[in-house]
Amino acid sequence: MAGKVITNPTGAFGVTGGDQTGYQQTATFTVSTAAVTAKQVVQIDPSGTAVRTATTTPNALQLGIAMQNGNVGQAINVCIQGLVGSVPLTGANPAAGDQLIQSATTAGKVAVSNTPGLGQTVGMAVGAGSGANGIVDVWVGPKYLS
Repeated sequence: MAGKVITNPTGAFGVTGGDQTGYQQTATFTVSTAAVTAKQVVQIDPSGTAVRTATTTPNALQLGIAMQNGNVGQAINVCIQGLVGSVPLTGANPAAGDQLIQSATTAGKVAVSNTPGLGQTVGMAVGAGSGANGIVDVWVGPKYLS
């Protein structure tokens, strides 16, 4: 097999997205006030042990991206660092490396902001976003680097 290259590694062997092959650090939290949908930006609840869908006000409470659906009282995994594929976005299509924050127009979605306030960054765009589908692959990273 020397010299062979898989040109589409995220599509090989039945894998459909980067979050199935990429590195992720997750933490388990309980859903607090309303149901959470997979791939939504979530924020920490003031209790410190629960999460809720991020509001349309970008702030330092954004924690990461929910990895599965969850109703109030259910435990879900939240990606707090690593690659999450096909995250819903609003606004302008990001370019690779653009910083992403919680959308100011749609709760739980990301939007481009290359001048975010302290602690507002959810992560960065891994590649260009897809306006047709309104999705982007996100590298969720440490928040206070912005």
